[in-house]
Amino acid sequence: MANFIQTLRAAVNRIRETVFRGLFRARSGMTSSSLIHIPNAKEYAFDLKQQLSNLDFSCFIDKEESPPGLSLGPTLEKALKRSAVLVLLATERSLTRPYIHQEFETFVAAGRKIIPINISNALTKNNEEALTTAPWKIIKEQKLIWIDEAAEAFAKQ
Repeated sequence: MANFIQTLRAAVNRIRETVFRGLFRARSGMTSSSLIHIPNAKEYAFDLKQQLSNLDFSCFIDKEESPPGLSLGPTLEKALKRSAVLVLLATERSLTRPYIHQEFETFVAAGRKIIPINISNALTKNNEEALTTAPWKIIKEQKLIWIDEAAEAFAKQ
């Protein structure tokens, strides 16, 4: 009986995953995404990339696939143009990085979808202070929905 229940659960999970994947793609049009990350989010970014890849999404991580130190080099510019969605790993540190600002602004200017992940309340600390400054204020102006990630979950990668 236990094997039957495990098999049934696995089948339901596969169906749920397939339905989620189809609905997500239909809703977002996402087939390719760029992940903006920073050094202290490296493992988290790679884990997220793996999970999205398992759902058949193509992902580009800026620090993984373009030379470090370049603001918007040709590789990164091409990836941003190809990507349907930008996933911003919003940490206190990432919100202060000029290159991340530039990548975010480039994506906003293209009018494509953005999914911010609010790590350790970086976007919402101090009465959403970060959301009052450029370029991050676009998140609030466009009433984007973000994902809240607790510091503990982020620390566990």
